[in-house]
Amino acid sequence: AWGTGLGAEAWMAVMAHLFDDLGLAQVTAGTLAGNTGMLKVMEKSGMRETHRRPGPTPIDGRVMDIIYACRRAQDWPPAR
Repeated sequence: AWGTGLGAEAWMAVMAHLFDDLGLAQVTAGTLAGNTGMLKVMEKSGMRETHRRPGPTPIDGRVMDIIYACRRAQDWPPAR
């Protein structure tokens, strides 16, 4: 169900579990620069880009950077 918000909802539930139940200090994630859906989910959950790394392998004929982002527990939960 692309574009329905289910991915963002699931991601927020995972982050809530990691912060609230497991007590993690931060959550980090990485995705390909071309994965606009995941980039939106990461932004919506309050994650901020920390750095980029050149992509090592061409995907669909293009080399894409890997974008890394982080969210700290002290900034949880996200503003709604």
